[in-house]
Amino acid sequence: MDGISLEDLQAKLKLGNLDEKEYGIASKNQRDSFPQGIPECGTDALRFSLINYTTGGGDINFDIKQMAGYRRFCESSSLCASPFPCCP
Repeated sequence: MDGISLEDLQAKLKLGNLDEKEYGIASKNQRDSFPQGIPECGTDALRFSLINYTTGGGDINFDIKQMAGYRRFCESSSLCASPFPCCP
């Protein structure tokens, strides 16, 4: 999945149909939640992050730092699972 910068996130807000008051609130929340934007991640890291939220209540508060941790876990797991060259 591609990441997105904070500026691009803010620009997407303007494309929606938010009221000026709601736009201000949403813009502030984006700046607080994603100060560096959203980093790119693989599908496995995203799956692990979303599976983690199925055990809680109905709300999903997506944590970018947790997804980044799953990304590192998935990368190291795939390196360990890769086939090792065999000796003849």
